[in-house]
Amino acid sequence: MTTQQPIANVRLQTRVGLCPTCGQVGTFTFLGEQRWPPRVVAATGLGPVVHLWQCNQCQTTLTETASETQD
Repeated sequence: MTTQQPIANVRLQTRVGLCPTCGQVGTFTFLGEQRWPPRVVAATGLGPVVHLWQCNQCQTTLTETASETQD
């Protein structure tokens, strides 16, 4: 059996914002994280972890990188 580290319950985390796809202000639900190997990070300039959110109006999945959330 594989032991996993406990993670915060972010599956129910939501945010309100403007969806660039449907143009509606709505709620976005956190779907999870996408982790990239170092060679992809180096080639694309993305962070190693990308957060995935889904618009509750049109079901579009959007990404949020660590650089987008820093002030």
